[in-house]
Amino acid sequence: MNEFGKICVVFVTAASLAFVAFAGAMRNGGRNWDAEADELGSDYTLGVTPGEKVSYAMTQRRTNQNVGTSTILAEVVTKAKAQQVSTAREELNRLTKERTELEPQTAAAIAAITADEIGLNKRAEALASQVDAVADEITQINTQIVEAISEVQRIRSLGQERREEGYRLRNQLELLRNDLHVASVQRKNLEEEELRLKEILQRLERRNRQLVETTASGAD
Repeated sequence: MNEFGKICVVFVTAASLAFVAFAGAMRNGGRNWDAEADELGSDYTLGVTPGEKVSYAMTQRRTNQNVGTSTILAEVVTKAKAQQVSTAREELNRLTKERTELEPQTAAAIAAITADEIGLNKRAEALASQVDAVADEITQINTQIVEAISEVQRIRSLGQERREEGYRLRNQLELLRNDLHVASVQRKNLEEEELRLKEILQRLERRNRQLVETTASGAD
């Protein structure tokens, strides 16, 4: 509000000086009233009624209010400029009044903002501490995840080794089974050979006894 009030003061002062210069020039003559009317084009509309005596009418754009009608262009332009200055002064007074009314509220708001700022700073510090704590926790969790992944990989590697060891032992077992079968066949063959040899031995023993008996009978 203060900044806007300063702008309005500058505007009103400039408009007042322009109006004073305008009034002095009107008194002395020689002013370009058509150019003055064009300058008012943003706020006022100039209506021209042709006839034996040309009539000029100036209407305010915002309110569509007729400011003045005259056969003299300088007169309607002067009235429009006077109203423009008066409107600016009224707006300045209104803004000044609002500023005065708002000053207590502004002071209270500034005090509240100051108090809130202290609280917000403390809250920001607390949030920053929470963020740091969460960041530390995330770091710990990431470390645990990395360790867990390493452990899983180790277990997978160990499992692969166990599977390969199982395959190797299975192959060895198969070979041992084959060797056992061969050994069983060989044992059976040896047992049969042992029986055959025993029969041969028994025959030889019987033959030997017969020979001994025959020899003994011949000697008698």
